Amino acid sequence: MSNHNIVKLEKALNFRDLGGYESSLGGTVKSGKLFRSDSLANLSDADIDIIIGKGIRTAIDLRTDFETSRGENRLKSADGATYYNISLMDNVHSNDYASFEKKMPKSMKALYLDLLDNSAEAIIMIFDTILRRSANGVVFNCTAGKDRTGVIAALILDLMGVSHHNIVENYTATQQLMEPVFESVMKHYKDSTGREMPKYLLEARRESIVAFMSHLHNKYNGARDYLLDNGFGEEKIARFMNVYLERD
Repeated sequence: MSNHNIVKLEKALNFRDLGGYESSLGGTVKSGKLFRSDSLANLSDADIDIIIGKGIRTAIDLRTDFETSRGENRLKSADGATYYNISLMDNVHSNDYASFEKKMPKSMKALYLDLLDNSAEAIIMIFDTILRRSANGVVFNCTAGKDRTGVIAALILDLMGVSHHNIVENYTATQQLMEPVFESVMKHYKDSTGREMPKYLLEARRESIVAFMSHLHNKYNGARDYLLDNGFGEEKIARFMNVYLERD
């Protein structure tokens, strides 16, 4: 991952520009248009100034109602920004640890495949919102910027013709960026329950996103056909590509 993709903020560690990747369709993904992030609930005023200064005017929060109730996205009330909450319920986030453990996925691979197969309506809403708000920068986020955010980023990059190698690299970068937070979460979980949290829940393993990409292409023939099959039509895809792909 190129260091220039990271937007350095005080209170968000995984805020990154999706631009700069080469496309097999010709050209590169435009920089300064699409951003991915971890939670934006604790942004400092200086962080908000940086984000707005980059031309970002739309925040798409993928967290559940319970998550947003515990920490409101600070861009929701920021001058010049428009906020959308389109929840991708990943069956991990619950109101208490007992419910959490009952819903715990067997693997991140299982979680990602379930999101792809069973969250098409929300995914299309996310793509529609990105397209509708494409005149300025858009950031989408969840809590760690790993799972729900990682799935949406992978779909966008696949649609744009970015190589599987670079999509995997974009996903796995979260591990290094979020390691301090992951360690804190695991400690809090053990202190609260007396049990160890399975490490895979807080790991951005290469094999997880590779399995996702294989499923996307083997079952749906890639992001383009997945979007088409679920109502994001040819005209919208053409507009999306025109906005977010810098042609040679």
